[in-house]
Amino acid sequence: MPDREALQEAFEAFDLNGDGFISKSEMVEILTRPCKSMPNQKPWTIAAAEGPLGRYGPSNCRRPDLR
Repeated sequence: MPDREALQEAFEAFDLNGDGFISKSEMVEILTRPCKSMPNQKPWTIAAAEGPLGRYGPSNCRRPDLR
């Protein structure tokens, strides 16, 4: 099981603007970037990234309470 510090670092990797939320636009930006650790894997298109996320509406994912 990951420790709190690892979870916080993972969350912060997706919370691009540091506001404590992971927005749909942040997820789309992450999913459409080339992946350095998997150079043969093509990044998602914007349409492919937005498709599954559209089902979840405009809600944001809040920073986990790691206390």
